[in-house]
Amino acid sequence: HRGNYHRETWIRFSKEPLISEKSAIFEIILEPKGIWKTCVTILPVLEGSPPEISCIQESIGSPFGSYNRKSHKVAVTELESKVTAGPLRDIPLLETNNIALKQAYDQAVNDLQALLIHQGNGNYILAAGIPWFVAIFGRDSIISAIQTKLLGTDLMVGTIHTLASLQAINYDPFRDAEPGKMPHEVRKGELSYFEEVPHTRYYGSVDATPLFIRLLWETYQWTGDKNILNRFLPPAEAALEWIDRWGDIDNDGFVEYRRRSRKGLKNQGWKDSFDSISFDDGTLAEGSIALAEVQGYVYDAKIKMAEIYRILGNPDKAQTLESEASKLRRQFNEVFWMPDKGYYAIALDGKKRQVNSISSNPGHCLWSGIVDEEKAPLVASRLMAPDMFSGWGIRTLSTEMARYNPLSYHNGSIWPHDNSIIAAGLHRYGFVKEAHEIINALLEASSYFPLHRLPELFSGYPRRERSFPVPYPTANSPQAWASGAIIYFLEILLGVTPAGDRLLLEAPREGSSIRLSGVNYRGNKFIL
Repeated sequence: HRGNYHRETWIRFSKEPLISEKSAIFEIILEPKGIWKTCVTILPVLEGSPPEISCIQESIGSPFGSYNRKSHKVAVTELESKVTAGPLRDIPLLETNNIALKQAYDQAVNDLQALLIHQGNGNYILAAGIPWFVAIFGRDSIISAIQTKLLGTDLMVGTIHTLASLQAINYDPFRDAEPGKMPHEVRKGELSYFEEVPHTRYYGSVDATPLFIRLLWETYQWTGDKNILNRFLPPAEAALEWIDRWGDIDNDGFVEYRRRSRKGLKNQGWKDSFDSISFDDGTLAEGSIALAEVQGYVYDAKIKMAEIYRILGNPDKAQTLESEASKLRRQFNEVFWMPDKGYYAIALDGKKRQVNSISSNPGHCLWSGIVDEEKAPLVASRLMAPDMFSGWGIRTLSTEMARYNPLSYHNGSIWPHDNSIIAAGLHRYGFVKEAHEIINALLEASSYFPLHRLPELFSGYPRRERSFPVPYPTANSPQAWASGAIIYFLEILLGVTPAGDRLLLEAPREGSSIRLSGVNYRGNKFIL
């Protein structure tokens, strides 16, 4: 209790204990070969009384002795229907001779189900991760929904509904909120409730807003439901207005971020550590920062919003957006390109200087399509160079940079979701071999982690003979977009492309046999 704030945790035992301060004590007399057991349920309660819940043993029987699934078929089916309610209840069946892919896929599906948050009215969204990020994160939820569309479209629809309802309406510097902006993070804890931190609804994310438009477009592509476009056109248009009015702080044509909240994040891209945006000598970037990948997201948002306008019968607005996108692409390729390094700068700082570190961020620019065709081979080659590609995946920062540290959060570690976006971008530009090399590296890495689960991130040490991927000590596991990366890898390996009412795919390479049955696309089931 603190004023009107009230939270509870209820702990129940199926056998009555003696409670002594913080201990539950059971007096047990156990005969030889005897059995004693108790079931413990732990429930967080936000308001009111806890719901009734039965011990799992009542559904599947005793946890002791052998367990025969067939003998408990009805009970298990009933239990599974409760556990898998929501958008991930009808999962496509994967058959493959790639054991690492199969094991990682099965675990990723289980983890994604565990991360679902019910938002009411049948809408679900993914929490970012366990244990630190069991909350809505705009960027993470959008990317995870896009990554996992092979599993069904309900999650994309639920994510759109949820984020549209949280879109900022007013300017609020305490929360880094501006009209049309999508949320970064939503919390219900004590510090947020009493506004000691701004996270009841915090908007310190520069990329969630353009990514929302991509999510809307992807959702239409996979559902074919024009009603979704009509319903969410207003929040999409508000997002566009934020990009042009609030996102471009100094009217130079690029979208920047600048912290306004004294309790907010200094860096507001996906690499949001205080030291994640630096020059090659380690100097930290200052001022209003324009990230390379964000310009790609904005370009992509305008291209896809133009397509939405054409579908809805507004060609004039579509043509205007296409012209704006084309101008941004030209400007980006002129200003961010570093000819001496054959690569893009990670950002522009407040003085419009190129922040000249070699990082994974420009790999996202392949995903968005903002990279000029003649520059793409150089970008692909630089990403796959030994200072970036460790053998287990692409590092967030080159080993040649002053701030490189394989055990850092954003300065040399390996993030599965980052690699999945880069692999998708390489595949988009025709670098299929490189994309598959990244995917195979991450799948092999997954086999070294418990349960074949890719964590939020792991360390960026180079792969050597008899080496293994080194865990990052405080990584979330599971993490939504790390689990989502596995599903995205599968989409890339199959080469899935929406084409009207059909799905096109390329034959898997490197001798792998992959068959995915029950993919829901535009209301029909497909076997890929």
